[in-house]
Amino acid sequence: MSASIKRLLRDKFREVLPDVAVSYGEPARDLERDHVWMGKIGGPMRLLTFQSAGRQIARESDLRVQVHIRVTREGSDTEESDERAEEIADAIIAMLALDPKLGNQVLLAQVVETDLSSGVDDAGAMSIYTLTVAVKAYLA
Repeated sequence: MSASIKRLLRDKFREVLPDVAVSYGEPARDLERDHVWMGKIGGPMRLLTFQSAGRQIARESDLRVQVHIRVTREGSDTEESDERAEEIADAIIAMLALDPKLGNQVLLAQVVETDLSSGVDDAGAMSIYTLTVAVKAYLA
């Protein structure tokens, strides 16, 4: 279920972020200026049936997915990269608020935590905005 949730989020984010690279997992070192990827996923799971005569066991999961937004700007300071990272985060938050069931694919998906860190070096500024998305899902 975890892999399918990450794929679903990736595909939904690509729809609302056409000018941003969005990937399933952490990308290689050569990142785009703006890049979003799905990170760690986990959470409790409950079995809803204990016997399955040759079929998949029904279960409900309360997952938390870390969604990382990385923005780099050459020759800039962190204010510019932070603002762009927040703009991308706001698009994701709005999409989840408008479609919390992700097209009836899950019971509920919503951002429950945010974290922004940034820094600057000789090449420019980099910001990483991490959203924690809680996803309640049912698999029959």
